[in-house]
Amino acid sequence: MMNSKKHIKEICVEIPSSYSEFLSIYLEEIYLENCLGHYEVMYDDESQNETKKFIFYFVSEYQNAEWDIELLLLSLDIKDYFIESNIVEEKNYWEEYKNSFSPFFVTKHFFLIPVWESQEVRNHSYYSIFIQPGLSFGTGLHPSTQLALEWIDENHIENQYCLDAGCGSGILSIALLRKKAKKVIAFDIDPDAIESTKKNLTFNFSQEEQTINLYTGSFDLPELLLISFDIIVANLTLPVFAKYINYIRHIQTKKLVVSGISEDQEEDCQKIFEDSFLRIQKKAKQGWLLLEYHSRKNN
Repeated sequence: MMNSKKHIKEICVEIPSSYSEFLSIYLEEIYLENCLGHYEVMYDDESQNETKKFIFYFVSEYQNAEWDIELLLLSLDIKDYFIESNIVEEKNYWEEYKNSFSPFFVTKHFFLIPVWESQEVRNHSYYSIFIQPGLSFGTGLHPSTQLALEWIDENHIENQYCLDAGCGSGILSIALLRKKAKKVIAFDIDPDAIESTKKNLTFNFSQEEQTINLYTGSFDLPELLLISFDIIVANLTLPVFAKYINYIRHIQTKKLVVSGISEDQEEDCQKIFEDSFLRIQKKAKQGWLLLEYHSRKNN
């Protein structure tokens, strides 16, 4: 009899911990062809915090998976790494991922709950965010995502028109809706991210509560010019802001909240936005920054 079990290729990459945050946020901005998904191992007793593991999954027939990952690491100047490749049953990799993600307070009031934790229920003392994180998208564990969530938690969102730029798995959109935003517009360049956001919205809101429009694209979407936003929240990388600044400055908004910027990129970020936006505040977490800007048009 033929073996009917499906198998996939699992590639475990171990890199110095000092590179892990850089690689993590970079992976949120790129598309790895033939890659089924990836995640960062958040808790690993064996590494003793000196190294971090990333797990990638490819179809078992794809022969160049290891080479693709090595090219990625070398392009980021990560030369000290270890790669191990295994063939595993398809049903097992999702279970391993689930074991790496438990409910936690991501901010003072936002409680992030994976959908498989069915014993957790909504509680009026905090804002629940139920999520099935895509293997290629945000889980809320990265400092830049936490900074953005903290800003949403601490600021007035009710009845505001908001833009979630680069929505990923939809965590920030859900947070904005939890804080009673009047309308949320969200976009991402990856169609799979849009589908992930749609799915996570259904775990949190009824159809009537989903006051959100989703678009595949970026800051050059013509629909963005038709709306006067109160808040833009953008958890993206510096090259994305540099590429689209001429579009960003033409979008009407009172506030622009930028995360995904490392501390050593602060000056470059300021140069990108200073002509059109006035910086109001800065927050830092584990080497990452959140910068709040107000439009100079409103000053």
